[in-house]
Amino acid sequence: MREAVWVLFDGDQAGATTPAAWRATGAFACAAFGELAALWLWRSGHAVPSVVWWGSALLVLAVGAACRRGAPAAVLGLALMLLVGGRFTSRILERRADDLAAVIPAPVEPGGGSILTVEGVVVEGPERLSSGGALAGYRVLGESFGLTVAARAVVGESGVIGVRGRVRVTVSGGAPAVVVGQRVRVQGVARAVESPGNPGESDARLWAAQEGLGARLSVASAGLVTVLEPEPGARAWVGRAWLTGRAWLRGRAGAVFGEDPDSPRRAMLAALMLGERERAGEEVRSAFARQGLAHVLAISGFHLAVMAGAALFVVRLTGDRGRLEPALVASLVVLYVALLPAQAPILRSAVMVLAWLGAESLGRRYDKRALLAWVAIAVLLVRPMDLFSLGYQLTFGITAVLVWFGSAVHERMFPAALSFRRHEPPDVFQGRWWAQRATQLVSASVLCWLAATPLAAWTVGIVSPAAVVATVVVVPAITVLLWAGYAAMVVGVLVPPAGGVAAVVLGWLAGLVVAVVGAFDSVPLTTVYVPRLSVGLTAALTVLVLVWLVRGRLRSPGLWAATLVVGGWLAGELYNAGRLERGVLLRIDTLDVGDGTCHLVRSGREAVLWDCGSLSPSVGVRTIPRAVRALGAWRVREVVVTHPNYDHYSGLVDVAGPLGVERVSFSRAFLAAAAGRPGGAEAALVGALRGRGIEVRELAAGAEFRVGAASVRVLSPPEPSPFASDNDNSLVARLSVVTGGGERRVMLCGDIQRGAIAALMTPGADLAADILELPHHGSVQPTAMALVEAVGPGVVVQSTGPSRALDVRWNAHREGRMWWTTATDGGAWAEIRGDGSVASGSVRR
Repeated sequence: MREAVWVLFDGDQAGATTPAAWRATGAFACAAFGELAALWLWRSGHAVPSVVWWGSALLVLAVGAACRRGAPAAVLGLALMLLVGGRFTSRILERRADDLAAVIPAPVEPGGGSILTVEGVVVEGPERLSSGGALAGYRVLGESFGLTVAARAVVGESGVIGVRGRVRVTVSGGAPAVVVGQRVRVQGVARAVESPGNPGESDARLWAAQEGLGARLSVASAGLVTVLEPEPGARAWVGRAWLTGRAWLRGRAGAVFGEDPDSPRRAMLAALMLGERERAGEEVRSAFARQGLAHVLAISGFHLAVMAGAALFVVRLTGDRGRLEPALVASLVVLYVALLPAQAPILRSAVMVLAWLGAESLGRRYDKRALLAWVAIAVLLVRPMDLFSLGYQLTFGITAVLVWFGSAVHERMFPAALSFRRHEPPDVFQGRWWAQRATQLVSASVLCWLAATPLAAWTVGIVSPAAVVATVVVVPAITVLLWAGYAAMVVGVLVPPAGGVAAVVLGWLAGLVVAVVGAFDSVPLTTVYVPRLSVGLTAALTVLVLVWLVRGRLRSPGLWAATLVVGGWLAGELYNAGRLERGVLLRIDTLDVGDGTCHLVRSGREAVLWDCGSLSPSVGVRTIPRAVRALGAWRVREVVVTHPNYDHYSGLVDVAGPLGVERVSFSRAFLAAAAGRPGGAEAALVGALRGRGIEVRELAAGAEFRVGAASVRVLSPPEPSPFASDNDNSLVARLSVVTGGGERRVMLCGDIQRGAIAALMTPGADLAADILELPHHGSVQPTAMALVEAVGPGVVVQSTGPSRALDVRWNAHREGRMWWTTATDGGAWAEIRGDGSVASGSVRR
């Protein structure tokens, strides 16, 4: 068993490529193509039922069986493709009659929710919820708690309807008095999982189908969560015992990490050991991600490999157990994984490690490449949507790169004298063993970084130049921390009083790791943000890098020619990044940020964010940067904040780094609020921007500047401002471009209300515009209605949450206009073209 684990974790032991490896790799390609085909047909409106997929697969197999010399590989590959396509359709796209999502009543108001009463068993939580974002602490709300309920029935006017599916429940006002395993009844406002609302977002409906999530339920108070009598029967009793026992073990194990919920060290340990995500660890996770170390905090194959090694060491202390060793190690790994959240990375890694342990324990020769491909296919059959997950792509992709090319790259980077012969496990007390492990860590880090960088740049837009050095420094420390953490959790479960001592030691080790990563993160240019590259260029870069590493020669003219071609391709995409399509002079993208506002204004190569906030402060962490990057505007050097309302600036600190913000313009009212409330969110924002070297300036009526071909003129508020309210002191601007059809205009209104609107609508005022932002998120006021008629836009954009969506009082003013509401239509866009035409649309329509 010692030899098996040594070979298992040695990336240079894959051996020669066998036909089995090529067959398995081809099978994986067929399976992936089957999923892609099923998804493409569904998105194009031509979904094929799963029975048709499976029937076609059986027909193909029958044809193959009729072949005299056996079914050719192409026939078997086609059959596998059809089988996997049917599995994807059945698991993700088709809905059973008893699915919870199928019985949710239609909302009373468009964009809203519906009252729903659900009975089921608590499977997760309750836990205190917290919002991400640098300014989240300034959003004063009552506490809210989250729990997950496995629904068994829906109670309605027609009686009790049996259902299946999970419900994510958010309870306001206090923690419900329930524990995992209890049967409960919950009443609240249910909302079905919605289609994507912004560019760059994945379809949450597909992921919810994989996870069995049927709805999200908002509950006004803990009193609406009531405990019911337990379900009768042995099966229900076993389920309750498992859930409560698991929760108890997790609580005992987690106690050794300390009790302070605001400690970054505790949050890091909880993420590293138990897969938990706490708000206190948000900045730590961000720093790890920026340095290319995100995989270190997310429990993965590396963590389970360390776990297996630690378990083997403990088993070996009791003597040589022969074939009992792999069973014991696998049992401990399974027990550990059972305590963790059922997250995709954990499940994938567990399957991979257990498959390799099982293969090694059989004592027979096998091809690691083939085993890896079959494990990847097995994971897709259970979790089809994982194919589209960056975690899945990196987990299997990087492992495949190590298995296929790790030996060749290691031999090229380091002398062969440092290598050991196969099946001769070295003595760990020899310096040569440590030299081999150190060189393997370096070569593997270089290989993984170079192979993963194009994919990471394509998906998240980050390149971490210092990732190799950071990995070499941090991974050994993390390994020691994992060993200590596993031992501490065992001690904490068996002897709780000893957990206090363990918490001190673990806290010191965790603090050391956090300090090291923080030191890397503070060095300039260790994080580089890049535009989204094309899929073709991403693939070409990956292949080129691997060829250089494995077979590259300085005197290879063909390889140099390929490098020049790919380099020119890369330079071309970088040069054109952020440029609007030919013929478009000005474009406004209004993102769906819920209750808030964020417009992306672009002309030529220049881009401006006009407001950047929401009542959900986490929008700046992922939603806004992801959408802006998907639209092509990877650098947004200027931001305008119209007024000091939280829902117009709460995400700005978080987007400043990823979008490369250099200057932020505020109204005088905002800067006055920042000066008058030193402890408020406005002062925190201004201080954070200046601390990052970002220029802060003031705008007022009469100010003018340009964004590409567009001229921007601020219309309101005047100086000195006659308005008392923050809303009326919103910056109002008119954007103008000259086209072949004459001047075209856009009017952005912020949250102006009666006073500011009346001041704008003076006799003879030229307010005409082709595109209008509806004032104050569409708040219904006579003056706002009069403004719409005075401006006479052909396109109206309303950025709002469900509360103001599709208010019927606006119906008379919608006639003859394109009217886009983010709560129902998703992110909206409008553009002015060179011929003077105006076009508009939205993500959902």
